[in-house]
Amino acid sequence: MNSVFSPSPSSLGLGAAVEARDLRLRSRLDGARGLSTLLAAAAVAAMVSLADRLLGDWADQHVFLAWLALWLVILAGTLAVSGPARQVARRVCHALNVWSDAVDETHAELRLWKAARADHRVTAECVPTIPRALDDEAGWAASWGRFPESLADGRRNATHLRHC
Repeated sequence: MNSVFSPSPSSLGLGAAVEARDLRLRSRLDGARGLSTLLAAAAVAAMVSLADRLLGDWADQHVFLAWLALWLVILAGTLAVSGPARQVARRVCHALNVWSDAVDETHAELRLWKAARADHRVTAECVPTIPRALDDEAGWAASWGRFPESLADGRRNATHLRHC
């Protein structure tokens, strides 16, 4: 391996350009685009199969017109379904991201409280924050959220945590 020359983008002076390209590529390949394509393809396939059933006997005598009609159904269906499929996919991806963030936050809080239970130094750092959170104008509910209830729900369902 040559230590003088490194083909990494930063050593070639391409750091900002490569980062901008990666950001553009990442924004083009988000999960909503793939999901909307999948939803649109499923809807168009359903339309084509329905049109094929409706044209069944007639298509035997008029093959070219049936082929043309199916292609018209495909094109019209793609145009009609692509917008709503994109909106549904964005909503689903946003809901999944919100849910994933909530799960990550809950797991982080559980790890913190587990560490606080195991180490008195962590508990000593966490305890002074409780009165400051209570002094807020919003109070306990805004600062802690549903943490005590979610912790109790998690303990109720996790029998392996009952070691006492």
